[in-house]
Amino acid sequence: MRINEVKKKEYFTEQYDQCFDYVYSYIYARTAGNRQMTEDIVEETFSAAWLSLDRFNNRSSFRTWLCSIDEK
Repeated sequence: MRINEVKKKEYFTEQYDQCFDYVYSYIYARTAGNRQMTEDIVEETFSAAWLSLDRFNNRSSFRTWLCSIDEK
């Protein structure tokens, strides 16, 4: 694994740990409390974030960016 890939993984893991509860709660509210749907959307959101992490440009918080991914 290249150094950039290691740093990318470390950064993403840190952001995941910091944002998971907020993103889960946000999506849970949007799905009217549907736990299964929430879990699926949260997984899809973080997967999409990982795949497009190179496009995150810090114009917003990581948490805001995650929520915008969910809305697409």
